[in-house]
Amino acid sequence: MSTVPSSSLTEEPNQSEKSYSPALNPEDSEEELNASEQLNDSLEVIGEGSFSRVYGHTHSPWGGQVYKVCKNPDDVRRLLHESKLYDELRMFIIDRNGADFLCPFFRVLLKPPIDQQPHEGTDPKPDVDNHIFPYPTIQLDRIPALTFALEPLYKRLFVSEGAQSRVPRIHLLRLCLGCDLPMQITDFPQGFTSDLSVDYSRYTKLEEIFVGLPPIGHIAHGMGTLLASMHWGVGIDALNVKLVLGSRIIQNQFFWQCWVLNLDQVNGSDGGTADLQCERWLVYRPLEYLRFDKLTDGAYRDEDLVSGAMRLAHVISGQDYYPNPHYPELYEQFKTAYMAQVGVLINGVNNTSAGPDLFLSENRAGATKWVPKIYEAAGAFIKELDSLNTEKRRRRDERAQEERAARVGEQWRRAGQE
Repeated sequence: MSTVPSSSLTEEPNQSEKSYSPALNPEDSEEELNASEQLNDSLEVIGEGSFSRVYGHTHSPWGGQVYKVCKNPDDVRRLLHESKLYDELRMFIIDRNGADFLCPFFRVLLKPPIDQQPHEGTDPKPDVDNHIFPYPTIQLDRIPALTFALEPLYKRLFVSEGAQSRVPRIHLLRLCLGCDLPMQITDFPQGFTSDLSVDYSRYTKLEEIFVGLPPIGHIAHGMGTLLASMHWGVGIDALNVKLVLGSRIIQNQFFWQCWVLNLDQVNGSDGGTADLQCERWLVYRPLEYLRFDKLTDGAYRDEDLVSGAMRLAHVISGQDYYPNPHYPELYEQFKTAYMAQVGVLINGVNNTSAGPDLFLSENRAGATKWVPKIYEAAGAFIKELDSLNTEKRRRRDERAQEERAARVGEQWRRAGQE
């Protein structure tokens, strides 16, 4: 296993990366990039979440940096939490074909000087040119947007004529392989700015027309690899992290690329780590500390590995991103990749087929104790996920049957009245 270098967005691809399919022709990609540079570029809000606002250069969606700014200065701990997770996750990422998931490169945490703390009414927008950041801010490499060529196709296929004028600019697509979306979008809420979504049906429709997209089976495999890395490498529960399709730029060419972002989802207001939705369930860098008597942490501290992993299944089964048994082939690829990545991580611990030691543990005495338990817990996660997904499918089928029966009953009632 190797780390992803910080220059990964601009470097020459290695031989395995040559298999990428360009997102558009080299001439077209260069034209788009040059056109964006000629526009009067300013820093504007390009996204907003529960506790932060994201600023970027709206006319340069294929590079540069974004600035994630706390809405409340006291939330700086949440920014620190997210920046640490990005750095840790990058240790476990290998990009082979664009369907594996990368994460944005965290560059720096920026805070106002003590004597310039923000007060009520302070504009949180950073003044990048003068290096003024009124509120705590993290600077990240921007995820390159999708090519313009995909936007009219998405609108034509999935947006009704009446809603065409309200479609937001499509920078990224959410990869929701665990839900079924309506094939056509008929309306957008006022001020809607979120990334649009693709499920299995929408994505396969795009694949039929737009040549070169990563195969959906490869994406499902990449999701399994990523989730295992988050669970057992970083030790987080991965609740509400966002999985998207964007691009990657190599020598002024666009290539399709899957990304993971938003490791900061919260459901609280007091700024404490207890309110973090995406939280640690294992100790920091768990595979380095197998000599510990206990690996579970945070809200999972009282669990053993198996019961904790089963709780993780309840977290993941509620997410729309990951495949489920409704599409068996995708689901099997996802599960197979998850267990295979657990094996890769364990091989890193044992310093066997993974090559050079990744973790540099001081003491491996606990490996004999913990490695079998990790395999057991990973298997328990998959088994519990199967059970939960099967039950969800049963309930969904029952609801569908009840709705069909209600429609038939209504038709008979109306026919009787006539």
